[in-house]
Amino acid sequence: MLNSSALLLVYGLDLEGPVHRGIATYAKAMIRLLADLGYPLHLLTGAGSLPASPLTELALHRHLDHPSAWSRLQLVRAYFKDRLGFEKAIKVPVNLDFSIGDRLNYLQHVQLLRNQRLFYRKLRLQAKLSDKPFKLDTRNYPVVLTSSPLNLRVSKNSKLIQVIHDLIPLNYLRHPDEAESFLRRLKSTAEYSDRILCISDSTRQQFLELFPQAESRTETLYQPVSFSATALALANRPDYAQSVLRKYRLESDRYFFFVGAIEPRKNLETLIAAQRIAVIQTQLPLVIGGTADVHTKDYAQSLVQQTRPEDQVIWAGYVSEAEKICLLRHCRSLTLLSWQEGFGIPIIEAALCGRSSLLADIPIFREVMGDAAVYAKPDELLVVADALTQIGQYPAQLTHLRSQVVQQAELFSTQQVKQNLHKVLQSMQ
Repeated sequence: MLNSSALLLVYGLDLEGPVHRGIATYAKAMIRLLADLGYPLHLLTGAGSLPASPLTELALHRHLDHPSAWSRLQLVRAYFKDRLGFEKAIKVPVNLDFSIGDRLNYLQHVQLLRNQRLFYRKLRLQAKLSDKPFKLDTRNYPVVLTSSPLNLRVSKNSKLIQVIHDLIPLNYLRHPDEAESFLRRLKSTAEYSDRILCISDSTRQQFLELFPQAESRTETLYQPVSFSATALALANRPDYAQSVLRKYRLESDRYFFFVGAIEPRKNLETLIAAQRIAVIQTQLPLVIGGTADVHTKDYAQSLVQQTRPEDQVIWAGYVSEAEKICLLRHCRSLTLLSWQEGFGIPIIEAALCGRSSLLADIPIFREVMGDAAVYAKPDELLVVADALTQIGQYPAQLTHLRSQVVQQAELFSTQQVKQNLHKVLQSMQ
């Protein structure tokens, strides 16, 4: 039986980022689903040099909590040692005493960490240097899964399942990823994967336009969206929910909410400009939750500096999962006006909380939410401002939408995705 053998999760490219964003959220949700299906899970990590026992375990968990620094010289040395066969994996059992906080909560479902020094940095370097994939010894694993497309080739006795979220690095001007490297990762995915899972029909269509030869191995598996039991238990306490509202000086159902990465692709300039117009009539604040990364911190800082007190924009910064649930449950509407998206996790999270959204009128949002949302062209400021005003002044109009979103969210329920994922894994036998 497949689920008696451990699966190797090559998820570290996203889980080892400084901030857990959309794909890391996907990775953690998949870990929960795979554990629920009864699969033992081993996670491939890519920390740098680790100290000898008894400090190895602590150092690796610290790396996952706060990714360790590395130098280009260390990377080049590790890369060529790996190519010459001198790099060996270090196996470390998960220590739940170290698995604290939202960031490491997923480790409760993982049995073993398999560290290969700077592995994910080596993958990126390989994609810059060559069209050839990076070979990984996976002979002890029947199935290897990735959380995003990688230039990876596994052992002959292993099956490789890769996931594609979007093709944004190829068609968005300001994306930080190098388009050529990303295209090489996609090419390897198309050539060497036994199964390719796209998280939406929109992504599948775009991928197959580039690689039609992969059609028979490519299917849509919608992204699972759920909240952790720990965060839900906390958010379900009325006193905790009230404390969150007090923290930001909010009233229930009397604010708009954005949550996500602070980056140009999210089109926050238009949202804030529309809020500046709409707030004159609605008197509802806009809460912006999320953080910037090293590529977008200057952009985020400029947005903060441009907002004025009368705009009633509240910069919440990082919000915990439990805080996010509370803020979603009590907002008038979620607002997401992205130029491009791979999926849009927050709009499903809002639906799970019984709240509808004001969304950019782009294909992926239409696919995910159907008619259960208010749409506006992301480049039409006055249309967005009018939509905010309507939602702010006439909340009764949202009653029907809020009933629809709950039904729409069923398409992405944990149970539905779990069943589909189980079928995929069983077909790998």
